[in-house]
Amino acid sequence: MDYKSRRWVTMDNGGNPFIVYERYKENETPYLEVFLNPDDDDYYDYDANGEQLPVQAVFDRPIFTTRFQRIFIGRDPYMWSDEWLAEYEGNSIVVQDVEGKLYYIGECIFSFELAEGDELTDEAIYTSLMGNNWVPYPALITEHNLYLLIEDAVIPRDAIPLGIDPYQVYYGYMLPDGSKPGDVYSDAADEARHREFVKQHNVRPFKRNDVWERFQRR
Repeated sequence: MDYKSRRWVTMDNGGNPFIVYERYKENETPYLEVFLNPDDDDYYDYDANGEQLPVQAVFDRPIFTTRFQRIFIGRDPYMWSDEWLAEYEGNSIVVQDVEGKLYYIGECIFSFELAEGDELTDEAIYTSLMGNNWVPYPALITEHNLYLLIEDAVIPRDAIPLGIDPYQVYYGYMLPDGSKPGDVYSDAADEARHREFVKQHNVRPFKRNDVWERFQRR
């Protein structure tokens, strides 16, 4: 195939679970393929009879494919500027297929639904801040909402200003204006701020479907 391709490697807790290829060909809808990463040796899979497959057989075939209309490549913006840290580019991905279905590809793969009345446009923002131990913190920001993809949480967009780490606010480590809480650090205080934030802003779960659990890292 004379496809033009871009290659990404997702990140998770020190590992690299998936290799993702964007494939483009003139006059054809772009195509996405996801493979398990042979350099990440924590995988195994089974055939239809329940027999464990040889390791190479697991890596030689894509575990997920789709034609897509939109793709958002996870980037870790440097101080929330237009620059990003190149070594973390592609640490997670959100893709919308030709039928409008949304998929997250990171530590695992799942499809998900936006909140009622929300829609994905080209103006959406996708960030994937890198935390300790190579753990990405992906956030999809639409016109109306902010989606914390590893917490299954939907937050009204105006609850956290753009440029403030939404996970830090959600976990109670930071206030929505970006400042640190004035009280002494404690798990109990963080949890109390988290509960108050969830209540005040009516934070709710989004619907997660089609989780590829068996392809998560073992």
